[in-house]
Amino acid sequence: MSELSELYQRNINVTVERADEEHILVQCSLLDLDHSIRFLMKVHTRTKTIVDGSAQMIRVPFHKCRETIPLVEKIAGLVIGRGINRRLADVLGHNIGCMHLVELAVTAARMAAAVLVEADRGLTDREGFECLDEESLIAIGMPYLRDTCLVFRSAEEAS
Repeated sequence: MSELSELYQRNINVTVERADEEHILVQCSLLDLDHSIRFLMKVHTRTKTIVDGSAQMIRVPFHKCRETIPLVEKIAGLVIGRGINRRLADVLGHNIGCMHLVELAVTAARMAAAVLVEADRGLTDREGFECLDEESLIAIGMPYLRDTCLVFRSAEEAS
């Protein structure tokens, strides 16, 4: 077999911070040979509602790409929950949007959902979460992550 050589590389980074007592701020970035894009989303922790969104396109292959940035403001009002990926794609993607903004928004929403699950259970710091055993972690996540992967497979599906 011939030696493989790298053809392309893409990095996606996501960070969640507490913005204030009622909100989290999710920052997601995409960096590759052609793109440097930043996406930000502010989420109300109790209602799980996106209250604000913004993006920056520092490097993109075409000037026209930047015309999609105003679409990000339209994610305000969406609720992090079942169906959020489709709703984000409808707002940010298809032939009026940018697939990279969709990718970043979906990644941000997934990370926000994970943090919101922890917050719902009173786990507001990483130490409290890391002290739980695997069975407890699965029980906490099941209502939110049912049938999203093998670990959270429902009992009906397992038989």
